[in-house]
Amino acid sequence: MVTDTGSYSDIVFGLLTLAGYSYAPQLADLPDQKMWRTHKTADYGPFNDVARGRINLAKIERHWEDILRIIGSIHTGAVRAHDVIRMLSRDGSPTQLGDAIAHYGRISKSLHILRLADEPDYRRQIKACE
Repeated sequence: MVTDTGSYSDIVFGLLTLAGYSYAPQLADLPDQKMWRTHKTADYGPFNDVARGRINLAKIERHWEDILRIIGSIHTGAVRAHDVIRMLSRDGSPTQLGDAIAHYGRISKSLHILRLADEPDYRRQIKACE
């Protein structure tokens, strides 16, 4: 189970997705998870009420070069992912760079939640990995 404090799971989703990994955890309190949208006025149909968070694409773009440097550093082994996660959060709150990675991670997290809701085989696959 993953719980979310200070956007921690969003940062993890972002880092793992950017590093090319498929991250498919069971999420604590799945019915209460917030989903995210990229456009404030977009019509998400039946998901309008649950897609109540907004992903700030400009924030991701503003930090994109630093995000790529971090992912490259993890891939080359120059830094451990665990240390990067600690670096991206101070006193339980993400840094500006951590927040940008969290926004990126919210895209993957929302898609993961949608798959959990829509694909029984995906749910079974995750349960089998416990």
